[in-house]
Amino acid sequence: DKLMSSRRRNLEAPIDSWVEFKESMRKRFVPQYFHPDMAQKLQALKQGRKSVEDYYKEMDTLMDRLELDEDMEALMARFLNGLNTEIADKTDLQPYSNIEELLHIAIKIERQIQRRSQRYSSKTFPNSTSTWKRDSKNIDYTHRNQEINVKPQAKFEKGESSRTGKEKVEKSNVRNRDLKCWRCQGVGHYSRDCPNARIMTIKEGEIVTDDEAHDDINEETDESEEFSEEDPTHISLVTRRALNTHIKEDGLDQRENLFQTRCLVQSVPCSVVIDSGSCTNVVSSILVKRLNLKTQPHPRPYKLQWLNDCGEVRVTQQTLVSFTIGKYVDDVLCDVVSMHVGDLLLGRPWQFDRRFEDLFSEEKPSSLPPLRGIEHKIDFIPGAPIPNRPAYRTNPKEAEEIQRQVSELLAKGYVRESLSPCSVPVILVPKKDGSWRMFNFLGFVVSSNGVEVDEEKVKAIKDWPTPKNVSEVRSFHGLASFYRRFIKNFSTIASPLNELVKKNVSFIWEKDQELAFNTLKEKLSSAPLLALPNFESTFEIECDASGVGIGAVLMQNQRPLMFFSEKLTGASLRYPTYDKELYALVRALQTWQHYLWPKEFIIHTDHESLKHLRVQNKLNRRHAKWLEFIETFPYVIKYKQGKENIVADALSRRFDGFLFRKGKLCIPSCSIRELLVREAHGGGLMAHHGVSKTYDMLFEHFFWPKMRHDVHKVCARCIACKQAKSRLQPHGLYSPLPVPNGPWIDISMDFVLGLPRNRKGYDSIFVVVDRFSKMAHFIPCHKTDDAKHIADLFFREVVRLHGNPKSIVSDRDVKFLSHFWRVLWGKLGTKLIYSTTCHPQTDGQTEVVNRTMTAMLRAIIDKNLKTWEVCLPFIEFAYNRVVHSTTKCTPFEIVYGFNPLTPLDLLPIPSKEFPGDWVWVHFRKERFPTQRKSKLLPRGDGPFQVLERINDNAYKI
Repeated sequence: DKLMSSRRRNLEAPIDSWVEFKESMRKRFVPQYFHPDMAQKLQALKQGRKSVEDYYKEMDTLMDRLELDEDMEALMARFLNGLNTEIADKTDLQPYSNIEELLHIAIKIERQIQRRSQRYSSKTFPNSTSTWKRDSKNIDYTHRNQEINVKPQAKFEKGESSRTGKEKVEKSNVRNRDLKCWRCQGVGHYSRDCPNARIMTIKEGEIVTDDEAHDDINEETDESEEFSEEDPTHISLVTRRALNTHIKEDGLDQRENLFQTRCLVQSVPCSVVIDSGSCTNVVSSILVKRLNLKTQPHPRPYKLQWLNDCGEVRVTQQTLVSFTIGKYVDDVLCDVVSMHVGDLLLGRPWQFDRRFEDLFSEEKPSSLPPLRGIEHKIDFIPGAPIPNRPAYRTNPKEAEEIQRQVSELLAKGYVRESLSPCSVPVILVPKKDGSWRMFNFLGFVVSSNGVEVDEEKVKAIKDWPTPKNVSEVRSFHGLASFYRRFIKNFSTIASPLNELVKKNVSFIWEKDQELAFNTLKEKLSSAPLLALPNFESTFEIECDASGVGIGAVLMQNQRPLMFFSEKLTGASLRYPTYDKELYALVRALQTWQHYLWPKEFIIHTDHESLKHLRVQNKLNRRHAKWLEFIETFPYVIKYKQGKENIVADALSRRFDGFLFRKGKLCIPSCSIRELLVREAHGGGLMAHHGVSKTYDMLFEHFFWPKMRHDVHKVCARCIACKQAKSRLQPHGLYSPLPVPNGPWIDISMDFVLGLPRNRKGYDSIFVVVDRFSKMAHFIPCHKTDDAKHIADLFFREVVRLHGNPKSIVSDRDVKFLSHFWRVLWGKLGTKLIYSTTCHPQTDGQTEVVNRTMTAMLRAIIDKNLKTWEVCLPFIEFAYNRVVHSTTKCTPFEIVYGFNPLTPLDLLPIPSKEFPGDWVWVHFRKERFPTQRKSKLLPRGDGPFQVLERINDNAYKI
C-alpha cells in the first residue's frame, strides 16, 4: 500500500507486469551490498573440506541468487578451478562434454581417494575398533538434539603432573571449537561422534556404519578421544523394503532401506519398523502373547505372503497398541501377524492418520454448512427425461444399514420424503472401520404377502424340454432323485420314467411318461421344496459346466433355494474345461451376490483344479478379471466328486429342442457350424474337396443361412489345400468323347508315376475311371510292371467287381501299345482308344482325376511320404462319395443306388413327426393283405396330416 501511495504521489504509472513488480521488491528489500558480496563469495569459492557434491550445490545456489547465466565452457572451468588439487588434476584427464558428466567423474574420483585413505587408516591403527569397544562405556547420551554429557576418566602416567593434563584438555577444547559436524551442522565434534542417533545399515545380518557404507570423508581422529554408547531406545537402523515382495536368493540386497528404531510398549523395549510402502499397521503375534494385549476379530480378514518363509499368513485379529518413542506417545490399531522383521510395523495408515489428524474433528456435524458466496448446484437440461433405474436386490445387512442411515438423515433434516416417480440406486461402500458409506438412497418396496418364491429361481426347472432319448431321461431323473426326500410319493410318480432307463428297453414316450415328467417338474418348483433363505445359516453353492451350458444351485442345510442354468454361446463355447468351470462359478456369484456378501459361504465344485484358485501364480487377462470379482466374497471352496454333484451337472447339460427345414437340421449361429464344415472338408473320410463338393456334402443333412459363404471361408483358410492344390487353370476345353451308355462299360485308365518307393516297392498308381458314373479306382503298382502285370491288376481289382468294359481310353504308354495288351483285349472284344500324340486333352477326364487325386494325397499324407499307399483307400472313398459336378450325383449312388454312411450321417438327429405335420403312408402287404392284390398298385399314399402322436411308432392321421 505504501508503495502504491508513493507511486501515485510521484505521478508514476501503476505496476502492471511481473518484471516491474520484481524490480520494485528488490529495491525495497534487497540491500545494495547483497549482489557484490554474493559475487565475491562465488569468485572465492573453493571445495576445501566439503564434498564434491556439496561444493557443486553451493556454487549452483550462488549462481542462481546472482541470476548468472554462463556458457557451458565457463561453467566447467569455474567448477574445476574450485576443486581440490588432487581431484581436479585427475578429473581434468578424463573425457567430458558437459557439467553433469564432469560432476559424476569428480564424485567417482573423490570416492576412490576416500577408500584409499580408509585402507591406510585401518593398517596404521589396527586397534582402533577394540579401543572403541573398550572406551564406549564411559559416555552417556541423552535425548536426540541435546547436549552430550562426557564423563572423562583421565589417567596420568608417572612423571606427568595434573597441570600438564589440564593444558592438554584446554588445547583439545580450543581445537574442537573449530570442528563442524556435517550430520547435524553442530560444532565441537566430528560427524561420527554426533550425539544424535547413529545411522547404520543392516546388510547380510551385520551392522555397518554409515561412514563405511557410503564412503564419506575420512576425518583425522585422535586415539585419546573417548566415545560413548548410545541409549538402546534411540538406535535407528536402515533396512531395505522387503515386506510386500517375495525375497529371492539373488535379491538379498532388497532387504534394506526401511527406517527402524526402538520404542516402549507397556515399558518393554520393542523394535519398530516405519515403512512408507506398507499399506497396513502390523504387530508381531509374539509381542501380543508376551504382553497379553487384548485382541479383537478383524472386520475384513485377508492373507499375506510376504512376512516369513512359511507361505500364506492369514490375518484374522487386530489389537490397539500404545507405544512411546522418547516423548512421543501414540495409540495405533494394528493387525496381528507372525513376523520376524520387528515387533511393530507402522505403515502408510499411521503416517496419514497423524498427518491429517488436525483436519478432521472427532464430532460429526449436526447441521448443514452455512451459506457461502459460491454454492454447488447441478443444472438440469430443460425437458430432459429423468432416468428411472429399476430396483435390485440387497442382502439383509445392507438393507438394515440403508434403513438406519435413511432414518438418521431424516432425523437430522438432511433429506425428506419424496413422491417422485423415479429413484436413484443405492451404492454402499464398506469403510475401513467396518461401517458403510452410502452414496445415494433408493426406496424399496416390501410386499404385503412377505417373501415369496420367485419364478426366476425355478425357471431352469420349468423350462426343461421333453426328453427325446434315454440319455435325457437319465439326466432329468438324476436331478429329481437328488430331492426325492422332499417329494411325497416320489417313487410312485417317477415309476414310468424308471421303466425307460432300464436296460434292453426301447424308448417309447407315452402319456404316462409325459404325466410323470410334468408332475415332477411341478413338485420340484413348488414351495415345499424351495426353502426360504435363512441368513443365520451358511449358504452353499454347487456349480458345474458341460460342453453346451453351465448350471448351479443355491442351497442351505441340503435344501435348494433356487436353480440357475445358462447355455454357452459364441466365444464361451470355445473355452477350455477349466475356464468353463470358473465361468460357471462367476455367473452363480453374480446371480446370487445379494445373498452371499454378508457372511462366509461354501462352494462345491467337481473340478478339482478350482481348489487352488487362490494360489495361482500366473493369470491371464480373463482369469485375473474373474478372480478379482470372486475375491470380493468371503468363500470357502471344496471339491465334490462328479457323481455326487448331480443337480449342477444336470442343469449344465440342458438343451433346447431341434429345428428342421425340409428335413434338414437347422444349425444356430455358433461354433458348431465351423466344426461341421471342417469335418465335411477335411475329416477322417474326407480329402479336402473344393467348395462345391464340401457344400453338397453338408447340404444333405444340415441347413443354415449363407452356408456356401461359410464353406468358402473355411476352404480358403485351409492350410493343407493351399500347400497341396495348384491355382493354375487349364487352357481351353478338353476334346469330347462318345457319351457312355452305362456304368463301367466305357472306362479310361492312366498311370501316376514318380511317387516315393514304399516298403512294398510300389512307386506308381494305376488309375481306372468309369466314364459314365465317374467312379474311380486307385491301384498301387510298380513303374517297371509290364503289360501282363497290369492286366492281372485290372482283372483282380476292376473286372471282378464290374465286369469287362466295351471300350478303354488310354494314352500311348508302352504298356498299352504292347502286343500282349492288344491281343488280350482284341480276343475279349474290347475296343482300345488311344489319345493323340502330344494332346493329353483326348483323355482329359483321367487327367483331371489324376490331378484331383494327387492334390487330395498331398493334403492328407503325413510327414512320412512313403506312407502314401495307406491313404489310397480313404482317398478313393472320399472321391466316390462326393457329388460330381457333371452328374449332380455321387459315383456311389449311380453305381449302387445309395450312398454309404459317413461320420456326419452317424450324428443322432431326431426324426419324429408331431401334430400338424404332413406325412406319406407307405403300405406293406403284411399290414394290408386284402388291399394289396395287384403289384401295380402304388406303394404309398398321402400326404396326410398328423392329428395325434401316440408314440414313436404310432400316429393318428
